[in-house]
Amino acid sequence: MFVLKWALLGVGSLAGAAVVTGAVFFGLSFAGAPAPGCADGDIPVSEAAAASFDQKWDAFEAAAKAGPATVTFTEEELTSRAQRYVEDRDLPVKNVQVHLCPGESKGQAVGEVKILGRYVDVVITGHLDTDRESPTVVIDKLTVGAVPRQITSWLVDRVEDTVDLSDISTDVPISQVTTTADSATLTKS
Repeated sequence: MFVLKWALLGVGSLAGAAVVTGAVFFGLSFAGAPAPGCADGDIPVSEAAAASFDQKWDAFEAAAKAGPATVTFTEEELTSRAQRYVEDRDLPVKNVQVHLCPGESKGQAVGEVKILGRYVDVVITGHLDTDRESPTVVIDKLTVGAVPRQITSWLVDRVEDTVDLSDISTDVPISQVTTTADSATLTKS
């Protein structure tokens, strides 16, 4: 009986430690937020800015069919259009912001992606690959909230599956992308 009592106490202690460890691990898995290096404040989202993006894009596309063309989008237009993209596809993403990296021809999409029922802070750094026949958005770096190293790779894979950017491309042969702190200019020569 004495041995059984100590055996049950040992099993109970191990089970309790496992539950506590699991709870701490789960809490840490979704804690913290990656810091976007190009962020310069919150960007307002509006349907008017998303519509402005669409109008500018349509005019750019039409002009590009006839010859050289240039279009400039603001961070507000890009953010608002990104938010509409998320809503149109019913993606489990919220609080989308698009920040531009001055002089780097890159941008950062910041937001929260729902994985396993919880929202995880995400920063996606990418660029428009203009060397392809159909310029396509390429993810250069994807970071998630402060998570244990053991699940980072798995979590990044889930985010990439959830936020598939491979279908964001264009038939307009864009030759150059230039970014400032608050705008991106696309050029077709």
